[in-house]
Amino acid sequence: MSTASVRRPLVPEDLHRTPRATSICRGITAIARGAQGLGTVTDFAKAMWPDDRTAIEIATKSAVTPASTTSQTTFGAATISNLISILGPASCAAQLFSKALQLQFGQSASLIVPNYTASATDVAFIGQGSPLPIVQLDLSSTTELKPQKMAAGFGLVRELTEGSNAEAFITSAMREKFPLAVDTLLLDDVAGTAVRPQGLRYNKAGLTATSGGGLAALVGDLAQLAAAVEGVSSNVVFIAPLKEKIKIAAYLPQFTVPVLTTGALADGTIACVAVDALAVCGSDQPIKIERSIEAVIHADTSPQPLTSAGTPNVAAFPLVSAFQVDAVIVRLIADLTWALRSTSAIAWTSSVTW
Repeated sequence: MSTASVRRPLVPEDLHRTPRATSICRGITAIARGAQGLGTVTDFAKAMWPDDRTAIEIATKSAVTPASTTSQTTFGAATISNLISILGPASCAAQLFSKALQLQFGQSASLIVPNYTASATDVAFIGQGSPLPIVQLDLSSTTELKPQKMAAGFGLVRELTEGSNAEAFITSAMREKFPLAVDTLLLDDVAGTAVRPQGLRYNKAGLTATSGGGLAALVGDLAQLAAAVEGVSSNVVFIAPLKEKIKIAAYLPQFTVPVLTTGALADGTIACVAVDALAVCGSDQPIKIERSIEAVIHADTSPQPLTSAGTPNVAAFPLVSAFQVDAVIVRLIADLTWALRSTSAIAWTSSVTW
């Protein structure tokens, strides 16, 4: 009788899986490089990353097929999950979105979402043959979500896109710029408009920080923040600058409630969010990734129209021509919005004393 071992068959889990964020950055690299007349973006992606199907599909989608609801790639199947991948683990917004209620607009111009209401009486034990309680969903209080366009872009000189470090440069640019920018928009106190959703702290006064410093003040602040939102849900996360997170870990090494880190909050500012009440909604269309080697842009973080009629006419300054400076302009556009389904789902304090 043979005792030779028998190899088990390969299963999908045995294959190397490229992190989704890496695939997205590779796809963008292919799009940027293909713009230089170095072959199609699909050819470049296949040559560089033959086993990375997501990167190839991103490049192919950009080069061949306009986005549509009937023609989607893996990249376009879930806008929010791809946005989470682009923002990466360093983004507080990405971590909040991953825990939130994730919705899609589909073909709707808006989406009505019931506000968050928790009840301790909606479930009961019943005897055999007894009627079970049927609860009517409360739709008397709702939040309307409408698609809003979030966009970002960056430029690269041709030499960077042709070099062997193109992927590293593009990944670095995306990870340096986008996470903090989205965190800032999500956590600010700015009112919503037709252009942007309101920040989570809008119209929400901060609580008074506990005085006295030290461990007692730390525990007091965390407790009062949690108490302010626990009526909504006990599934909460704290949000803090890195300095405060380190202090929490040092004072309370066994603390198990998640503490997310962000540079979007000022030092000494701590927030607590009931994540079950956060709704984030995106399009079922792919995130648009486009590039140009001929675009003229207003090189400013608060861009204006290139020209505006007036007396006299006004031109934005400074203007940069990608063609003239031999550069590639890459832009990313996604339909995205968010809202808290309860006004009590966030609490925050500033100027902590610990």
